[in-house]
Amino acid sequence: MEKIVIQTDKGDLLQVENFIQALCDGYHLGNYAATISVPVLKAVELALAAGKTQQDVVVESDYCATGVCFTIKSQTPCFSQDDASPLSSPAQLDESFLFFQMLADSFEVLEQGKMITFIFAVRGINPIEAENRMSVIQQFFSANVLEMV
Repeated sequence: MEKIVIQTDKGDLLQVENFIQALCDGYHLGNYAATISVPVLKAVELALAAGKTQQDVVVESDYCATGVCFTIKSQTPCFSQDDASPLSSPAQLDESFLFFQMLADSFEVLEQGKMITFIFAVRGINPIEAENRMSVIQQFFSANVLEMV
């Protein structure tokens, strides 16, 4: 298991991004780095935003039965268990949970919203699913670039 602990500072997101990239390289999953980093970084942003005082946010990764898992732990609730329902329609989800559902193979909110775990089934991803995920990522980044201009 690999782990990084950051404080409530948005500048630490670069550390998390580098952590994800290094793990993807180490796991020989460089092609999946963007698919993995978008939901994980979004979850870390939610955890950082929920902290009213200085707190630790822990990001862990390890192999799991179907691929790799990433867990984000916060000291305060920051993930809504209602949004994590697989029955939620995309229109009812906030943007973050839409990314979670579209890019992760599965995710689970635990510990009364203080923890979220993502599973990326990278061993058996099919080309159509990979193309759909790339499309979601490209739409996200093109929308954010337009907003920033």
